[in-house]
Order: sequence, then C-alpha cells, then structure tokens
Amino acid sequence: MVGNDPAFIKLVSEHCIAVAANDVDYSHADDDQKTKREFRWLAGALKGAIGIHQGIYLVTPSGQFLQRIDGGWPIYDPKISVQKLRDGLKQYQALDSAERSKCRPFAAADRMDFDWREFAPPADALDLTVINRSFPYEGSDKFDIRHPIYFKTDRLILSREDQLALLPKELVVDASLEVNKTLRDRFLLHNHLAMGHDAWWSEHIKNSEMTATVTAVSNGVATVQYAASWNAKADSKWCKATYDGGMLGKALVNIPSRTFSSLEFVALGKHDVGEMQNNMHRNVSTTPVGMVAGITPPRLKNQPLPSNWADGYPKSWRK
Repeated sequence: MVGNDPAFIKLVSEHCIAVAANDVDYSHADDDQKTKREFRWLAGALKGAIGIHQGIYLVTPSGQFLQRIDGGWPIYDPKISVQKLRDGLKQYQALDSAERSKCRPFAAADRMDFDWREFAPPADALDLTVINRSFPYEGSDKFDIRHPIYFKTDRLILSREDQLALLPKELVVDASLEVNKTLRDRFLLHNHLAMGHDAWWSEHIKNSEMTATVTAVSNGVATVQYAASWNAKADSKWCKATYDGGMLGKALVNIPSRTFSSLEFVALGKHDVGEMQNNMHRNVSTTPVGMVAGITPPRLKNQPLPSNWADGYPKSWRK
C-alpha cells in the first residue's frame, strides 16, 4: 500500500503538503459551486492529468500539474509511487523560484460549499474508528474489493444518549442490559460489519441481539462486556445481501461519570453480496469478514466523515 509505505511517507512529509479529497464531491457539485475558485483551481491543476478523478497527484501551490504519482494496478505499487514522486520533486526544483513560490491564498468566498462541512457532532459524542477486512478465502482476486489485502475504515459516532444506552442502570457486578434494537442494529445498517456498502433496511434484519454485562468493578471503574449477533437477509431492488455473524466487546467505564475510558468491539461473520457486480466482485458470492472498532485517538480526530453521516445521524448535528 502506498499510504503506509515508510519511504513514501517520508518524502511527502518532508517536501509536500498532503491533502485528501473526494473526487465525486467535486464532479457532482452544483453548477454554481463549480464557478468558485476552489473548483477552477483543482480542475486547472488536474487538466494535465485526466481531470478530477481518483488518484495521487503532485501540483504546485499555483496549480501547475507536475506528476501523477500512483502506479500499479489493481494495487498501487509503493516503489513506483516513490520514484514518480522523486521525479515530480525534481520537476518542481527545476522551476524558477518565482513559479515555485507563486501562491494566492484561498479566501472564504473562494471555497466550495459542501454539505459534509456542516456535520458537527456534539462535544460529548464518542467517536469510534471501525475497520473491516475479509479473512482469506478460496477464489480471492485482487480485482475484488473483498480481497483480504484490502480493508475499509469508517466511523461510528455515539451520542451521549447512545453511550448511556450501552450501560446497565447499576454498574455493579452481574448487572446486565439488553441493548435497544435501534442502537444495536446500527452496526449492520451502517455497514460496519462487512466490506462494501449494502442498502440495508431495518426489515432485512431477521434477528439481532446485544447484551451488556458488568463483569468486574475496581477503584471506581466498571468492566462491561458485550455479546451481539445479527442474522439479516435482504430482498429489495437495491440489495440482495445476507449477513450472519456475531460480535464481542469490552469497555472500561468510570462509575461516577458513566463515561468510557475504553470501548472495543470485534466481529466475525459471513457476508453474501447476493448479486455480484462486475466492478467489485469476482468468483465467489460469500466471504468471511471481520471487524474491529475502538475509540478514535486524539491524533486521528480529523478523519473523513462517517459514510452514513447524511442519513444516519441527527439533523441537529449540522452547523
């Protein structure tokens, strides 16, 4: 992988300002947004490549295209990317000093307005990073998004109300709670249990369970363990998938404040896509898939929005 290759990271951190963006946000923007300088700058910078399209690019602050960095298919080869980045940096150094330093900062009026920029969870929300990855399976293909070499990251954000709904009323040993269906089913409905992004509906979930049990108390801290399972089968125009799996979890909770100092989940299940798509799937319909989730550390707080941010969270979480 390019993004975690030490040599690539070193070059980028020493010589570049790294920016991550969603090409679809730009290409699907309203016409009035495309008149703004942010869009015109990006479109002009990538005109020398293939336009605004997914990839890794090196451009100057003034918007001059230098090099497309990614290389290798279907998996980017870090060695190719490192060499292309070095070549691009040489191109940059060959520019005259005036061109290298030419840059006009973006004013607020230059920026495009994206709905996701309005998403602002409350300060007392708990942000979990969720990672999915398939286990090895016969018939895996690198042109399949479910190949074990790939992984998916997302976010699950728990409101203060959600956090309290994960805890028994009394934080004493053997106290237990049946977690409400709305909260427990969010793990599946938000696609936190499998690769891909199925169009799940609540009625597709045939059975689900999730319990929370206090297993230990020490020095004002309660240990809470979770056990959950889901069985789902969809049969709509947009989704034919099935999922059957279970999840375990563990939390450390400050008893007086009822706040989490630690919260971790692991899940394992079988996921059948139902209808295979040529641009995403190869050979087999059903694959084994795992999930791990935990509280997002402060150093990773500026992550992309949850994939279900627009419809899966309160409208009040908008600026």
